[in-house]
Amino acid sequence: MTHCPTDSAGRRRELLRAIASRVLTLDGSTGVMFQRMKLDEATVRGRRFLTHTRPLAANFDILCLSRPDLVAGVHRAYLEAGADIIETDTFNSNALSQREYATSHLVRDINRAGAAIARREAEAFSSPEKPRFVAGAMGPTALSASLPVDVDDPSARAVSFDTLADAYCEQALGLIEGGADLLLIETAFDLLNAKAAAMGARRAMAESHTDIPIVFSFTLSDASGRILSGHTPAAILAAVAPLAPLAVGYNCSAGPEGLAEAVRELASVSPFPVIFYPNAGLPDRMGGYSVTAADFAAAMKPLLAEGIVNIAGGCCGTTPEHIEALAREVEIHNKSHRPDSSAVAPWLAGLEAFSDGRGFINVGERCNVAGSRKFLRLIKENAIDEAVAIARRQVADGAMILDINMDDGMLDSRAEMSRFLRALGSDPATASVPWMIDSSDFATIEEALKNTGGRAIVNSISLKHGEDEFRRQACIIRSYGAAVVVMLFDERGQADTCERKIEIAARACRILMDECGFEARDIVIDPNVLTIATGMPEHDAYALHFIRAVEWIHTNLPGVKTSGGVSNLSFAFRGNNYLRQAMHAVFLFHAVKAGLSMAIVDPGTKVQYADIAPEHLQLIEDAILCRRPDAAERLSAAAADITGETVHASGSGVTEEASAPSTPEERLIRALQRGDDSSLDADLRLAVERAGSANAVVEHTLMKGMELVGSLFESGKMFLPQVVKSARTMHRAVDILRPFLENGAVKGSSKGRAVLATVKGDVHDIGKNIAAVVLQCNNFEVIDLGVQVEAAAIIKAVKEHNPVFVGLSGLIAPSLEEMARTLSAMRREGITVPVLVGGAATSKLHTALMLAPAYGPEGTVIRVADASQDPVVASRLLRDPEGEKRSVKEQQQALAKEYNNSRNDSGAEPSAPVEAWDKAAIVKPAFTGIRTLKPVSLATVRPYINFTYFLNAWKVVRDTPEAASLLDEAERMLDRLESLGATMLGQTAFYPATGSDSAITTPVASIPTPRQKAAEGREERLALSDFVAPEGDYIGCFAVTIGPEIRHELETETDSYRHLLLQTIADRLTEATSEWLHRRVRTDLWGYAPDEPEDFQAIRQGRYRGIRPAIGYPSLPDQRLMHTLMAHLAPDEIGVTVTENGALSPSSSVAGFYLASPMARYFTV
Repeated sequence: MTHCPTDSAGRRRELLRAIASRVLTLDGSTGVMFQRMKLDEATVRGRRFLTHTRPLAANFDILCLSRPDLVAGVHRAYLEAGADIIETDTFNSNALSQREYATSHLVRDINRAGAAIARREAEAFSSPEKPRFVAGAMGPTALSASLPVDVDDPSARAVSFDTLADAYCEQALGLIEGGADLLLIETAFDLLNAKAAAMGARRAMAESHTDIPIVFSFTLSDASGRILSGHTPAAILAAVAPLAPLAVGYNCSAGPEGLAEAVRELASVSPFPVIFYPNAGLPDRMGGYSVTAADFAAAMKPLLAEGIVNIAGGCCGTTPEHIEALAREVEIHNKSHRPDSSAVAPWLAGLEAFSDGRGFINVGERCNVAGSRKFLRLIKENAIDEAVAIARRQVADGAMILDINMDDGMLDSRAEMSRFLRALGSDPATASVPWMIDSSDFATIEEALKNTGGRAIVNSISLKHGEDEFRRQACIIRSYGAAVVVMLFDERGQADTCERKIEIAARACRILMDECGFEARDIVIDPNVLTIATGMPEHDAYALHFIRAVEWIHTNLPGVKTSGGVSNLSFAFRGNNYLRQAMHAVFLFHAVKAGLSMAIVDPGTKVQYADIAPEHLQLIEDAILCRRPDAAERLSAAAADITGETVHASGSGVTEEASAPSTPEERLIRALQRGDDSSLDADLRLAVERAGSANAVVEHTLMKGMELVGSLFESGKMFLPQVVKSARTMHRAVDILRPFLENGAVKGSSKGRAVLATVKGDVHDIGKNIAAVVLQCNNFEVIDLGVQVEAAAIIKAVKEHNPVFVGLSGLIAPSLEEMARTLSAMRREGITVPVLVGGAATSKLHTALMLAPAYGPEGTVIRVADASQDPVVASRLLRDPEGEKRSVKEQQQALAKEYNNSRNDSGAEPSAPVEAWDKAAIVKPAFTGIRTLKPVSLATVRPYINFTYFLNAWKVVRDTPEAASLLDEAERMLDRLESLGATMLGQTAFYPATGSDSAITTPVASIPTPRQKAAEGREERLALSDFVAPEGDYIGCFAVTIGPEIRHELETETDSYRHLLLQTIADRLTEATSEWLHRRVRTDLWGYAPDEPEDFQAIRQGRYRGIRPAIGYPSLPDQRLMHTLMAHLAPDEIGVTVTENGALSPSSSVAGFYLASPMARYFTV
């Protein structure tokens, strides 16, 4: 029975009353509840999606249509636990997120159904004392409107503002139709995305003729308290405040304790109620959440007791048990946060918030194509980096806001505005300050607002086209949450007298505040700075009229700001920079005294009011204040003599050039930090002259620079590609100095030697090479023995070089056995130096169980998960060798004990799956036997490159400036390889095959297929042979590798950085060729999916029929099986060889099998 209003307006009133009077409990994770159910593909599909072409098991939102009973059950569980608000099962129910499931056309249906299910359950549990509410969940999508995605085009974005707004509008329409009480824009990581979501939501409300509250919940990305797009909490408040949210807060990210201080800080400054629903702690190594319900509630208790939050709930990992415990604490400590009625959000924002209570505001004027010939030239020449440097210099010179104008007859102002703003947004300095969007073309203004993540100010609109157009433009600006500048024009033209300025200002403010919803603080009146001393008497009083209008507005329109473009004042004296700047200083002195809030100026100007000579000051003040009839004439006559010192238009503030290092030693350290070798020769010569010897330069300057690089890298302020470039620059510096070094040796403060090797049978060396570079940057001397290194060679190197540690690397599984044999051999030789092991094949558990025992009680083996951590681990060993060894051994003993205990636990043995074979699903390939492909061009396979793994290899996070720089270099190298005619080589083969319990049998050989071990929660034990029919089936084989051109480049490249870059690119090309060939197999060579579209997103996500398990991967972990695979191929025809342990050479090669069964899937044995 329903006990609360059923109409949306009534429920809104109930919600507002509830949030004003008590803390509301939000539900917990929906996903974790579905995961608990262990839903399989068939269950998620239900009857409705039985024949759907894409897998749906991961799309829990579709359950709103296929299994509404399961969704309702989750809602009931949370309502029974005490939740006041339940979220709809629609987190990913937008067209962009549903695209990967081919269900975008169902978005409105999913949201309508999801809201209706929640509505029914909420009403069933509602009572007058405890009404229940429905929050329409609107997740963030995986796409960012702020972060660049194309290295060739910094302005490229994964998604546009309009596309996001359209997607969210469609979602919101469904949620509103289904009965949602509020729209929850949650887990927002990009402020521009969140603003697009709000825009879409407002459009949906307008279309539905309803109005329901919006709540914003952001997810913090780091300890600094910023979200991923870089915005601070205060900047977020500034941007969302004009959108009138019901509440603002945080979810996800971490547990309650990890976010408590951030929530306290937000509550102390937010004028809105606070929502907070964290995770059940951080995920453990298995991806689970270990914070119990009691601990979760206890961690939330202090915030509730302090009255910090208004809506409290749970995110990832939280269950009805967590919410029940939380609801009890809410009941005990129901102290609802009361936002300070006097609190106001910051006025504007870039990445940082900007307050309007800081006094006079400088607006930088130089990013204006109409006012700066240099800036116009740079924009026309597409010199975006140099154009951004102008903006950066203005910020350094003190500009608080940047004015950006692209109005030029020879420019596409909309496109250029968008491109430049996106470039500004990629630079931390220029992104941190607010932007003033300056254009006379309103379409350009709106385009700019769609590219502004913070809160901007629009410059400008006016009444010159009448009140209707003024209202239209003002309301659009208001919908984006921006402030606005009003130029004092009306239907009669420009206001040139004080009386006309006052008349238009009063009229504009009335319309903006009374009819368009603007607050006074968000209105800036520009009374028009006009040029004086033009020789026309009617112009002489323009400055005085401006100052008097400012004074009137300041007195009679409280809260309204005033502004002006100061450079217009002195256009009559172009060419005399000193006089112009002196006039500006005098004008600002009097205008600010009259109440001027802000002005568009050159922040780098040198001339200050107090610096002007008295005789010049009198002439200028007479002209500006119109104190005598001939004032303008007198100033013009004296202009040639008022030159002062030479003043450059760029100003005198702190520029990049001024702050550049002044000594050769400082320049060398900066060069090492930046990886820039362009000026090494000259600076090294000067440094040697100053130091007296080349050795002193190495020891005291270069080593200092590399220590700085190592420190910056360890603290996360430099990234791997930068470090590699630094190492290259160091090597080049030493090479330049080598003829002058004593005994030809570099004498530096080395931390010691490290012997590195990829073990016998393994040819993969990228990880080892990265480790070498990082160690060198941390002042370790590296002895790199290369790949396929015998144990005897490693032992010899240890005895010869006496290293502080040995690093062993291995990518393939047999390398683990080789590592164990190497460690045993070292132990027999009495070697006990610490050994660091790394590579994809290694793990902490295997190290504890197999490698550490092989080295014996006197030796220490440490598994390092990341090559970049080698110097960190080595430094710990150097600082406290015995303590570090003892700690490592204790951890390994605990791991071994845990493993052995788990093996002793008994449980039901899962069974192998029973496959019902449909002979119609078995397709005969176009041929049987081996076929070597013609060389494949890079242009063919390049679209198949997945750069995610490329960035992972370099330890760089996607969508960062470091990633953009690295990808740009990769694309340039690919362009060069393509111009050289580089190719890829491939081979495929098909054979009749039969599957049994433990093998796949072909006419060539029997291929053993290991079966999964029993494990908790595992209902079936898979083997690859399960996906081959007992009779009449086929299997495919393949091998791909790099062609001779790339091999030659790898063999001849001597630059360490470029070699690493080339090697990682070669690996990605090999995988891309493998992906391309697999698609050819599916559509043509085997032809079991001839109609498959060329959908690169689907390909990268593996959404197609069939699999290609490679040797050494989780379902076929035994690398030695490579010999059996190669018996089915002719690898010599494409120049591929196999080591005794099954590694392929060249290392940029991959080989595996093709299985075509519709039920085939990847798994781990």
